[in-house]
Parts: sequence; structure tokens; C-alpha cells
Amino acid sequence: MIKAFTVNGIFPNIIGQLKRSVAGATAVEYGLLAGLIALGIAGGVGTLADLVIAIFTMLGNSTDEVAATINN
Repeated sequence: MIKAFTVNGIFPNIIGQLKRSVAGATAVEYGLLAGLIALGIAGGVGTLADLVIAIFTMLGNSTDEVAATINN
């Protein structure tokens, strides 16, 4: 049991395997990229929504002004 955690035991082998393992790191990198892309899309959609609301408000106000001048 004590030999498992000595220099010649299992513990150094586990550390060596963790240093060589890159499959998990790649998955984490892709996850981070996907998260950053999602944040960018969410921010862009919020800005786009505000712009679309402003355009339709402007069009509605213009339509109301034209209707008011026609009725007078």
C-alpha cells in the first residue's frame, strides 16, 4: 500500500498520464468557444431588437402624422 505512493509506484504514472492527456482539453476549448459565440449572438440579437423597435416606432409615428394631415 505504501509503495503505491512512492517515486517508483503508481502516483507518478497517474501524473504522467494527466500531462499527456489532451482529449479533455480540446473538449473544454470547444466548450469555451461555443460559450463565447453564444454570448456574441445574444448581445447582437439584443442590439438588433432595439434597432427594429426604433424603426417600427418611427414608421408608426410617421404614419400617424400623415393620417392626421390627410384628415384635416
